Amino acid sequence: MTRLLLALALLLATGPAPAAERLPLDIGGGFTLVDQAGQTRDSAEFRGRLMLVWFGYTECPHTCPMALGAISAAMEDLGDRAAAVVPVFVTVDPEHDTPARMAAYLARFHPAFVGLTGQPEDIANVQASYRIAARRIVDSGQFERLFEHTTLIYLMGRDGAPLSLLPATLPPERIAEILSGYL
Repeated sequence: MTRLLLALALLLATGPAPAAERLPLDIGGGFTLVDQAGQTRDSAEFRGRLMLVWFGYTECPHTCPMALGAISAAMEDLGDRAAAVVPVFVTVDPEHDTPARMAAYLARFHPAFVGLTGQPEDIANVQASYRIAARRIVDSGQFERLFEHTTLIYLMGRDGAPLSLLPATLPPERIAEILSGYL
């Protein structure tokens, strides 16, 4: 299944942004988690806007800062149209990523980011609904908290349905172009 998701992501990321088409996979779903301000957030409050959803963790040494930076730059590229998009960062390390840690980490990125954490079972449910693979692979040494996790950006529609899967390595201008096709 992971190979299918990656192949589909590459295909969608390199072609035009077909605003009328839906992603033919059962991905996503409702959630209730806690944001970086300690407030309970429900996925229903994001309806009416596009969501760019990234799963990662605050101690991630490479992929997460790269992807969040690309999302941030794409949001800047959109200008005023960025108000129709909510970038969401969901932790895969809820035991470490408290709201305060999420707030400190996300301060480096676009101010519209919503960082979400919660109880491990709640995070596991969200990961399952998005088909996220994540597991801790190192727990000592320099990289005390090293996780292996899915590295796709999920573009969700105004109704919460999946629109596209974007590789984490996609340039910000391409992310902005794809988003523009759905705005």
